[in-house]
Amino acid sequence: MAANQDPSHRSARKRMLPTKQTERAAVNATRAFLEDHECVVQEVDTGNDYGKDLLVDLTENLEITGESIAIQVKGVFEFSGGAAVTA
Repeated sequence: MAANQDPSHRSARKRMLPTKQTERAAVNATRAFLEDHECVVQEVDTGNDYGKDLLVDLTENLEITGESIAIQVKGVFEFSGGAAVTA
Protein backbone atom coordinates (compact mmCIF):
# COMPACT_ATOMS: atom_id res chain seq x y z
CA MET A 1 0.00 0.00 0.00
CA ALA A 2 1.36 3.43 -0.90
CA ALA A 3 2.34 5.65 2.03
CA ASN A 4 -0.32 8.21 1.17
CA GLN A 5 -3.22 5.75 0.95
CA ASP A 6 -5.77 5.59 3.72
CA PRO A 7 -6.03 1.93 4.90
CA SER A 8 -9.80 2.30 5.29
CA HIS A 9 -10.04 2.71 1.49
CA ARG A 10 -8.45 -0.63 0.61
CA SER A 11 -10.36 -2.63 -1.95
CA ALA A 12 -12.51 -5.30 -0.39
CA ARG A 13 -11.13 -8.80 -0.72
CA LYS A 14 -13.34 -11.58 -1.86
CA ARG A 15 -14.36 -13.84 0.97
CA MET A 16 -15.37 -17.44 0.90
CA LEU A 17 -18.84 -17.90 2.29
CA PRO A 18 -18.94 -20.08 5.42
CA THR A 19 -21.45 -22.32 3.67
CA LYS A 20 -18.94 -23.07 0.89
CA GLN A 21 -16.82 -25.27 3.17
CA THR A 22 -19.92 -27.15 4.31
CA GLU A 23 -21.07 -27.61 0.71
CA ARG A 24 -17.63 -28.93 -0.34
CA ALA A 25 -17.53 -31.33 2.63
CA ALA A 26 -20.98 -32.66 1.75
CA VAL A 27 -20.11 -33.15 -1.94
CA ASN A 28 -16.83 -34.85 -1.03
CA ALA A 29 -18.56 -37.17 1.47
CA THR A 30 -21.25 -38.07 -1.06
CA ARG A 31 -18.69 -38.72 -3.80
CA ALA A 32 -16.62 -40.92 -1.47
CA PHE A 33 -19.71 -42.91 -0.43
CA LEU A 34 -20.77 -43.51 -4.03
CA GLU A 35 -17.26 -44.45 -5.17
CA ASP A 36 -17.01 -46.88 -2.23
CA HIS A 37 -20.13 -48.50 -3.71
CA GLU A 38 -18.52 -48.83 -7.15
CA CYS A 39 -20.33 -45.93 -8.83
CA VAL A 40 -18.61 -43.67 -11.35
CA VAL A 41 -18.99 -40.07 -10.18
CA GLN A 42 -18.52 -36.85 -12.16
CA GLU A 43 -18.76 -33.54 -10.37
CA VAL A 44 -20.72 -30.81 -12.16
CA ASP A 45 -18.92 -27.47 -12.53
CA THR A 46 -20.41 -25.10 -9.96
CA GLY A 47 -20.33 -22.31 -12.53
CA ASN A 48 -23.14 -24.18 -14.29
CA ASP A 49 -25.10 -24.87 -11.12
CA TYR A 50 -28.70 -25.62 -12.01
CA GLY A 51 -29.42 -28.04 -9.19
CA LYS A 52 -27.16 -30.93 -10.17
CA ASP A 53 -23.94 -31.41 -8.23
CA LEU A 54 -22.97 -34.96 -9.22
CA LEU A 55 -23.63 -37.13 -12.26
CA VAL A 56 -23.41 -40.81 -11.34
CA ASP A 57 -23.09 -43.84 -13.60
CA LEU A 58 -24.37 -46.99 -11.92
CA THR A 59 -22.46 -50.25 -12.09
CA GLU A 60 -23.14 -53.91 -11.57
CA ASN A 61 -20.24 -56.30 -10.95
CA LEU A 62 -17.86 -53.45 -11.87
CA GLU A 63 -19.53 -52.96 -15.27
CA ILE A 64 -21.25 -49.71 -16.15
CA THR A 65 -24.93 -50.49 -16.65
CA GLY A 66 -25.79 -47.50 -18.84
CA GLU A 67 -28.10 -46.16 -16.13
CA SER A 68 -27.22 -42.85 -14.56
CA ILE A 69 -28.60 -40.44 -12.00
CA ALA A 70 -28.05 -36.78 -11.16
CA ILE A 71 -27.76 -35.75 -7.51
CA GLN A 72 -28.15 -32.41 -5.80
CA VAL A 73 -26.24 -32.45 -2.53
CA LYS A 74 -27.22 -30.30 0.43
CA GLY A 75 -24.76 -29.94 3.28
CA VAL A 76 -25.76 -28.85 6.75
CA PHE A 77 -23.22 -27.72 9.32
CA GLU A 78 -23.69 -29.48 12.63
CA PHE A 79 -22.34 -28.19 15.90
CA SER A 80 -20.70 -31.56 16.53
CA GLY A 81 -17.95 -30.33 14.23
CA GLY A 82 -18.78 -31.82 10.85
CA ALA A 83 -20.99 -31.62 7.84
CA ALA A 84 -24.06 -33.78 7.48
CA VAL A 85 -25.29 -34.79 4.06
CA THR A 86 -28.97 -34.46 3.31
CA ALA A 87 -30.54 -35.45 0.02
